[in-house]
Amino acid sequence: MQHPDMSKRVAIVAATLVIGAFTAVLPAADSGGNRITTLTEDGGRLDWSHRLDLIAFDRKDGDYFNIYTMRPNGSDVRCLTCDRQRGMPARSKGNPVWDPSGEFIVFQAQNDFKGLGKITDYFANPGAGVNNDLWAMDRAGRRFWRLTDLPPRTGGVLHPQFSPDGNRLLWAERVDAKGVAGTWALRVADFVVGGDGPRIERQQTFQPGQQHQFYESHGFSADGRELLFSGNLERGVALGDIYLYDPKNGELRNLTQSPGDWDEHAHFSPDGRTIIWMSSKDIPGKVRAEKLHTDYWMMNADGSNKRRLTYFNTPGHPESVDGGLTAADFAWSPEGDRIAAYLITDVRKGGKIVMINLR
Repeated sequence: MQHPDMSKRVAIVAATLVIGAFTAVLPAADSGGNRITTLTEDGGRLDWSHRLDLIAFDRKDGDYFNIYTMRPNGSDVRCLTCDRQRGMPARSKGNPVWDPSGEFIVFQAQNDFKGLGKITDYFANPGAGVNNDLWAMDRAGRRFWRLTDLPPRTGGVLHPQFSPDGNRLLWAERVDAKGVAGTWALRVADFVVGGDGPRIERQQTFQPGQQHQFYESHGFSADGRELLFSGNLERGVALGDIYLYDPKNGELRNLTQSPGDWDEHAHFSPDGRTIIWMSSKDIPGKVRAEKLHTDYWMMNADGSNKRRLTYFNTPGHPESVDGGLTAADFAWSPEGDRIAAYLITDVRKGGKIVMINLR
């Protein structure tokens, strides 16, 4: 297939991860027995605290995004950032991730740079991350701490992720604004909690691969050694593959090796043996900004034994959705038998969060 240029990739990243609501009706189960139930009709990027058994997610309220929590059955929905408290970022807040202890949520927040108004706000949404910084809050949303202070126009962050022991934080960061997409890198830092609250220390920067146009951080391996992420690291590749990188020895492994497909949002299972990710693989048609169609796939941690998990974009299949959708961010259950998943049916309106039973 024809690869879109980077400007199209940036447009897709920004467009497909805008939050809202949609009206498509998903089937209760597919032919393989994967039961699918809706948790909220209006939700987005998410993370599941295994210690508290709570899901944190972002949702657009008016012009900006806020962070909410809910139970895994969709009940007890609470907004943590809706009340304008002292010290809280005033604009969009999203992409929450729980620290393993359940005491803190790290998230990305739009800075105060106004720029071109709504255009600046659009590219500062949590799925694009331009003009965003990393922040932390306590689990009740009462106290807030700024973790980074990046320059406006140039800086940005995406998808913070904790190491299994909670001692380190991984994220993707925009380090300059040259070209259409800018230049990105992976950052790793120690997450330290002191008397004044959490902070990050001893930052490290990694830019594996041949080109550094885009990285998106997805997590650590079970032993905390390797970094799981997606990006277009190889010359001539404008879409993305899923990679594992060992910062200590510089080993870089392409787990998907499918430059013609859109691969993103990869996460290890709680036992570290399996990876689920989203892909446009085996879905007819070109990847287009206005219609990015993806399903979930599963593979072993070494990239072997790839198999398709969902069939939202296969006409005639019991779980098919009219018009197709984008299977986007998701989070594993503590037992590894379910995922809470963000599904987008309209890039202008957004999506919903569903629970998918894997067994």
